[in-house]
Amino acid sequence: MKRARAAAEPVIEAGGAVPGDKAHAKAVTEVNAASERVHGYVAREAERILDRGTIPAVLGGDHSSPFGLIAELSLRHPGMGILQVDAHADLRDGFEGFAWSHASIFHNVMTRLPGVGRLVQVGIRDVGAREVEFAERSKGRVKTFCDQRLRDRQFAGATWTKVCKEVIAALPKEVFVSFDIDGLTSEHCPHTGTPVPGGLTFLETCHLLKMIAKSGRRMIGFDLCEVAPGTAGDEWNGSVGARILHKLMGCTVRSHRAK
Repeated sequence: MKRARAAAEPVIEAGGAVPGDKAHAKAVTEVNAASERVHGYVAREAERILDRGTIPAVLGGDHSSPFGLIAELSLRHPGMGILQVDAHADLRDGFEGFAWSHASIFHNVMTRLPGVGRLVQVGIRDVGAREVEFAERSKGRVKTFCDQRLRDRQFAGATWTKVCKEVIAALPKEVFVSFDIDGLTSEHCPHTGTPVPGGLTFLETCHLLKMIAKSGRRMIGFDLCEVAPGTAGDEWNGSVGARILHKLMGCTVRSHRAK
């Protein structure tokens, strides 16, 4: 993996693979192959955990990390849904030449994993035109709740509970929660790689997860990604991440007990 990281650096520095550059092409091939090996490892570990009857989770790492887990779950739970809490849509068809970029995780999920029935996105506030087109062409398989539109509804008088009910109504009975920490407001995650103004507060997140757990839906796993440490002595990002992890674990267990 260190070798793949070193290979990627000049491509990233250049702002992406330069067409016709043989060194860049070789680096992209090497990084894509290394990414596939990581996904294979995660899938095998997920298989081992699931065979024990245990609920799996991935702690990233960037947001490409959970692909292998989602792949394994989609084989065992066809029609499953994903709740993506994120500032970004992550629906790009590759990024900077890399097929398995964090910006492409859900493009890869939705094009390569037919067992995933629906992707429901919440908190999205940084999205490109091609990503919007991809969601629109999905014929309802991708449902995006853009942050600004959710806030507009709240400003007009809708309660957060009402908004959460609409999000949950879009989810199938079995749900994987994919949580990018930058889905939160930026003051909750100032050191994450790509913070964006807007987003969910900690308490709004807790309320949404609790409502999912009580709704009769079953949370079959989750990931928590993009939590980045601050400077020495700054524990804020880690503290917020740990509390989100605690809520994810608690609500997942609760969803298996709900009647």
